[in-house]
Amino acid sequence: GDEAEEQPCKCSQGVTITDPLLDNIYDLPQELQIKILQKLDLASLLSLRLFPALFREVLRVPREEQLEQWIARELVRQDLGIIYIPGDNSIHLSNDEEYNNEYETDFPLHLEKLSSGLEHGFYKVRELFGGFDLVKLDHHFLTSLCGPQYCFPATTSSMEWATERRGNWNWACNYGERGFTIKTEHRDDLAAKGWRRTRLRGKTGNHCQQVSSSSDEDDVDEDDHDNKIAIVLEQDLDLTGSLVIISIEEGWWRRGWEMRSSRSYCKDDVSVALSEFFEEEEQSRLSAITSQEGGQARVVAYILSNNRPDLVCRDGGFHSFDPNQPSIMEHKLDLDNSCWEKEMFTIIRYGYQNESSLCGFSLTGDCDYYKLPREQELQEEGDKPD
Repeated sequence: GDEAEEQPCKCSQGVTITDPLLDNIYDLPQELQIKILQKLDLASLLSLRLFPALFREVLRVPREEQLEQWIARELVRQDLGIIYIPGDNSIHLSNDEEYNNEYETDFPLHLEKLSSGLEHGFYKVRELFGGFDLVKLDHHFLTSLCGPQYCFPATTSSMEWATERRGNWNWACNYGERGFTIKTEHRDDLAAKGWRRTRLRGKTGNHCQQVSSSSDEDDVDEDDHDNKIAIVLEQDLDLTGSLVIISIEEGWWRRGWEMRSSRSYCKDDVSVALSEFFEEEEQSRLSAITSQEGGQARVVAYILSNNRPDLVCRDGGFHSFDPNQPSIMEHKLDLDNSCWEKEMFTIIRYGYQNESSLCGFSLTGDCDYYKLPREQELQEEGDKPD
């Protein structure tokens, strides 16, 4: 029969661990506190949630510097895969995987605004196959097999599709038992297969211009979502695949900017296994955008790209599924009687069951891989007699 091999818990990949002895550090004189804390790395310091004044002393941040912006720059410099998200952040999605591959940069990049629901803080970035996971630095990833209440051992299966069935491939089966609660937003209009390009004209300036969809009514599909905007980037992003842009400052695209490739905090087991199997060239999926202001660089945005090899992607682009609903595809007929599928797309925001605030945001990846075990569970539950 089929064989499955259990692997040890990978908690060290899911949450930033600090020594419990540090909980007693505040009982020490402040000078001694600072000396001890200066021996820690930046990720550990952020996990401790120090008071801003103490943080400045430990990191030697100049008084004229904004603390969060200084830390954001330092995180980019150290390339830790940790990003700073302010409370007034904005997230935009372009799920058109052909934009950077097929079209020149004088075509507008079409973006749909999403509500992140995330609080101010520092977040780890986890790469998924066809998606990503963002979570507060001192919390577990939803898409791992660990959580605040319980950790499941990772399983490598020798069943059919063994390459993809690695580690966290069945995370959707046990997120509740691990201590997570999820909030879902069904947005099938954002699915890669149904993404529509509205051809909006207008380009001025040296960098890029935001264009309202109402400026070119003849070319706008009436079904386009109200939150869609278009920008023309004069500078080449040099990225392939669909994009998610997390803006720290609005309007950064109207100024000069530079992009720096960064590594993610971690990659999940499925994406690593597939990359190795297809001998995919390593490419960065996280980038930081900086802009000069008063002679000082500021981190103004982050970009998450989804560059997947054509051999294994269903349609390219980002994918995201609801763990509690079957991944039903609606079959449609075009005017020329050609059949196409309408893909389901669900934005996931999540938190711990014992906490009122949310701690994470995820586009959960390709359901052809991660959701297969959960899909089987749902089918078995539907077959049970009442």
